[in-house]
Amino acid sequence: MPISRADRERRIRTQNETEARQRRERMQQLNRRRGLVSRPPNTNLSNNSNSNSNNKNGASNSNNRNKNVATWYNKEFTPVAKKNIKPKKRVYISTNVGNNGKIKTVFNKRGLKTFVRKVRDNFRKAMSPVTRKTISGRNIKPYTSKKKN
Repeated sequence: MPISRADRERRIRTQNETEARQRRERMQQLNRRRGLVSRPPNTNLSNNSNSNSNNKNGASNSNNRNKNVATWYNKEFTPVAKKNIKPKKRVYISTNVGNNGKIKTVFNKRGLKTFVRKVRDNFRKAMSPVTRKTISGRNIKPYTSKKKN
């Protein structure tokens, strides 16, 4: 008995949806392993009831570069809090900077340089642990959280 066109289209649509769901689940699993856990948006930001005008955390006093860092990696490439990396040891990869100049990942200098050196010793191209773009020692830049005047 031949299958109708509508049935065939329905089967293809459900198959594509299933494949897309499996791809999404796989990416979420990989991101969890890498420490890139997606977080729900903070809904309290727009409903801020603090009317204090003496707020020292205002936009004029804060550094936008510092707020945009999503993950901080120590020398073992495990995600840690900002305070666990000394300010002089913080570096970022210049090829990982977004189009708007925002730095999303900051690494421990010793860990990143050791990683690049070990990969180069094996005659392979060093790739960014996050974006998989080719990097070299020249792409490693110091991260300063303070703006220079």
